[in-house]
Amino acid sequence: DPLAMRDRMLNVTSASGTVIGFDLLAEGLALLAAGQKIEYPWDGFHYVFKTADLTVLATADSRISILPRSFFEQEQDWNLFCQYVESRVKPVK
Repeated sequence: DPLAMRDRMLNVTSASGTVIGFDLLAEGLALLAAGQKIEYPWDGFHYVFKTADLTVLATADSRISILPRSFFEQEQDWNLFCQYVESRVKPVK
């Protein structure tokens, strides 16, 4: 179950010292930055761009979430996350 990987996700410290990260939820994605938690429902993402090392999700109001492979501790976690996004996010055509 991809949701089981939540406990293994990493927080990343940016160059400015801000801790950022995310939680993968059944209802959507919760982004954690600057002490705030912002939740986005899966059906709120209207665009997905994927490369071998990066997933970019965008909402209808142009909010962008960039999730690099380096956020994940293990390769298996990255693969499960990618599969989860593919099954949950249906880009608007």
